[in-house]
Amino acid sequence: RLLQVANGQLREQLLTEEKNLQELEGSISNVSILEQIKNLKLLSGQEAVSGEGIEITIGKEVREFWISDLVAHLVSIGAEAFAVNDIRLTPKNAGLRAGGGGLVVHHYFLRPPFKITVIGPSEDLQRAITQNGGIIDRMESAHPGLQVIVAKRDKVIIPALAE
Repeated sequence: RLLQVANGQLREQLLTEEKNLQELEGSISNVSILEQIKNLKLLSGQEAVSGEGIEITIGKEVREFWISDLVAHLVSIGAEAFAVNDIRLTPKNAGLRAGGGGLVVHHYFLRPPFKITVIGPSEDLQRAITQNGGIIDRMESAHPGLQVIVAKRDKVIIPALAE
């Protein structure tokens, strides 16, 4: 009789623990889903993002392909997020067009100087784009008198995509 009572108590405890485990697994799953949603919002530009990075200032008008090439080069090095004159670039709006002495990004018209804010490993990003014969050298050679300034930053903030 004593063993039956103990066995019954153990069964009840096991059922309680299994229920607790199911609740815990459910909450872990919800946390994982919420983390995935947050990451997707960051990647899509729906939320502002900050971190280590660089700021690139291009002092005068350049052809849009130079900025597109610069952004593509930075992506290949490990850049995670971008803005041009505080307009967030995402796959949704990354197309740049020239127009009227400036650039059209999404539905915004931007005039020089162009400030490109980039989140990523600042040392790697700066070294790669400022090396002799690199993209900055080529851009400055193609545009006499152009000055491009690249500065490492401990923290840059890239705003959410404005709609």
